[in-house]
Amino acid sequence: MLNKQNNEIQYFNSANGIYNNRFNPNAAISCESGELYFGGTNGFIQFLPEEITTNPIPPKTILTHLYVNNELVLPDNSKEILNDVVSKAKEIKLNYRQNSFSFHFVADNYIDPDNNRFKYRLVGFNEKWIKTDINRANFTNIPPDKYIFEVIAANNNGVWNESPTQISIRIIPPFWNTWYAKLFYAIFTLLIALFFRKQFIYRQNLKNEITLEKVKHESEQQINQMKLQFFTNISHEFRTPLTLIQGPINRLIKSELDPQSAKKQFLLIQNNADRLLRLVNQIMDFRKLNSGNLKLNPVNADIISLIKNVFLCFDEYAKDRSINYNFKTEIPVLKMDFDIDKLDKILFNILSNSFKYTNYGGEITLSIQSNKKNKIDSK
Repeated sequence: MLNKQNNEIQYFNSANGIYNNRFNPNAAISCESGELYFGGTNGFIQFLPEEITTNPIPPKTILTHLYVNNELVLPDNSKEILNDVVSKAKEIKLNYRQNSFSFHFVADNYIDPDNNRFKYRLVGFNEKWIKTDINRANFTNIPPDKYIFEVIAANNNGVWNESPTQISIRIIPPFWNTWYAKLFYAIFTLLIALFFRKQFIYRQNLKNEITLEKVKHESEQQINQMKLQFFTNISHEFRTPLTLIQGPINRLIKSELDPQSAKKQFLLIQNNADRLLRLVNQIMDFRKLNSGNLKLNPVNADIISLIKNVFLCFDEYAKDRSINYNFKTEIPVLKMDFDIDKLDKILFNILSNSFKYTNYGGEITLSIQSNKKNKIDSK
């Protein structure tokens, strides 16, 4: 029967007093009184549509059974889950191994109960209503969390109850998946990360210290080598003035010289003795160099005169070795600012090396030339 107000169709069967299962398509008549006649294999039926009444009472759903992992749960054998019958329970607690369960339920409509209909959902897992003709709802492998099971029913005339029957479900996670376990994992991971970071920083610092110590050791070795080379050079430098002193002394001993010639020999001795004193001072300067106190001390003096005096220190030595020893200068006097001690050392080393690499009967010339240009040509 079609309800024109809501376009819903209501079906009638033997439960409503209709005993014909088949009707002839053309065996129907409508009377002026409003009565309807339908002919079938077992006779005909007659009724007034206005006299047909519907069931307006929405049924309430009652939970009857709870199954966990396909086993019926009763208060007597499982107080951990149910303390009372499931219809009176407000909440059930399950562990993570009890995550497959089902509910059985009925509607309190006893008029044509076979036509009762149900809708259910598990809030927190699936928000969509699921329609069913059977009085059972099954759930499997539900993850640990909090849920609410809701179910509503419709009577034989399709009238739904909008107030669902509810029961809360709490599935407890395993201890390794709880919030405090996760907090422990996070803290443990953080401690491990901090430990490895500390170890990395320690090893990096140790590596840097080893590298620094190695560089320091190499630097000390280099400084010691420089000191050794310096004193070796100084030892060689002592030989030259001593040789230059030895020559005039031998001549004074072997021959009787006039006062003028003797004075010249004494002057050579004095100059080379001064040279030895300067070498000793050079050793002292080396200590100043290590402490960073060595400074340049320029004075304004005649540089030609200084060069001439250094040249004369090797005059007798050149005669002893039959070396043609010459001094030439285009400038008789040239006053300028220079460090006497430093320049003296430089010139003395140059001349000493010249004699060192010049054979007997050779020639050494110290020449001073005037640079007329304002720049120095580099070739």
